[in-house]
Amino acid sequence: MITAKQWYEQQTNYTKYGFDMKPRATAQRPKNSSGVTAADRKKLMFLVVVAGLICIGIIISSAYAASVAFTNNQLKEQNAALQSEVETLEIKIQSANNIRTIEEKATGELGMVYPEGEQYVVLSGEEKTADDFGSLLKKQAFQ
Repeated sequence: MITAKQWYEQQTNYTKYGFDMKPRATAQRPKNSSGVTAADRKKLMFLVVVAGLICIGIIISSAYAASVAFTNNQLKEQNAALQSEVETLEIKIQSANNIRTIEEKATGELGMVYPEGEQYVVLSGEEKTADDFGSLLKKQAFQ
């Protein structure tokens, strides 16, 4: 061992050249073997819980988006079916309003015929009936 005087001299020489001769203070480690304190464990647990909640939120939002997309696709299919039905009905209306179709139905199903020359009645606006049309029909119906 060296004496205190020699130690002081050596220490001044070391500090002159930039060396610090003070002994380093060792950090006190916790007693557990992992080196994690209780405060660190609380912080880690909080971060794990927050990350879990974020993941659960993402899962719920993606499930809701899938549900909305499924409903949207069903509505599109129903809309397409209704649109095709509307187009079919429009075609049926156009064919039913055709004059040939009307004539065929009148002559075939209803038994209507075109009037002959003596079956025409010409009405002028000057002639008046004795009774109105409704009362005339009523008289004929109850005779």
